[in-house]
Amino acid sequence: MKTTHRAFTLMEVSVAGAILAVVALVCAQVLAAMVVRGRELRRRQIAVQEAANQMERLHAADWDRLTPEWAAARTLSDEAARALPGVALKATITTPAERPNVRRLEVRLSWPERTDTVHAPVRLVAWRHGPTRASAVGKEVEP
Repeated sequence: MKTTHRAFTLMEVSVAGAILAVVALVCAQVLAAMVVRGRELRRRQIAVQEAANQMERLHAADWDRLTPEWAAARTLSDEAARALPGVALKATITTPAERPNVRRLEVRLSWPERTDTVHAPVRLVAWRHGPTRASAVGKEVEP
């Protein structure tokens, strides 16, 4: 009489276990990469928000206060400093020679990566026009 075995052999179980281990390893690597990307995205979101806040402060400042020295004294918020260790904030204000009534405002945030390489910085640029003077007929004109 012929006997049939309905069980798995040790070799089949070993191959299935090896395949399962490889799939689990690949899943773990993908998950780890997603966590790192998510952390980088969150840092970038904080950097963009901080740059926007800094630009808003520059743009809302009194015209007479808009000097390169005042811009260079800008500091980060506590949240941005905690979330982005090593962040560098650079705010600049320049005046084109041909347009003394215009200021170019720039905010730039850059920070090092864990491997000491630098991410692409967050950079915002805006133009601010100064106060206008009234002409003899009551219309506003630029100087």
